Amino acid sequence: AEQSRAEQSRAEQSRAEQSRAEQSRAEQSRAEQSRAEQSRHDNSVILGVRDCYSRPDYRFYLRDLSSVEIHAATGNMLLLSDESGAIAEYADTGELLAVMLLWRGRHGLSTDVPQAEGVTFDEKSVLYLVSEPNLFYRLERKPP
Repeated sequence: AEQSRAEQSRAEQSRAEQSRAEQSRAEQSRAEQSRAEQSRHDNSVILGVRDCYSRPDYRFYLRDLSSVEIHAATGNMLLLSDESGAIAEYADTGELLAVMLLWRGRHGLSTDVPQAEGVTFDEKSVLYLVSEPNLFYRLERKPP
């Protein structure tokens, strides 16, 4: 009977810990939503740092980030990686929207972009990319 009470006590403690963990996650989610909503009103950007290896849902990983740019027209964030040879576009929710590989044969490139270091947009959403050694790229969408 005493062993049964001890097992019941451990089970109750486990349920209480799970409940506290769920409440903590819910509070954290509400706080993140509140900060995201506030950032929409004051044009600030809130970034969170997460370990991609601990997330089972990560789909793309960039090494050695060179540049971060916020696209003014959409609010999306672009991350540029020279080691990965790619630009990843993320929504303000953290969702991966697109990956642009900076490799020969893609997007009209005749060679790989050797060492991409910076990315920006103009008011017409033309993308500009700079790379070592003193290379400048202008990429724009083709009309449908």
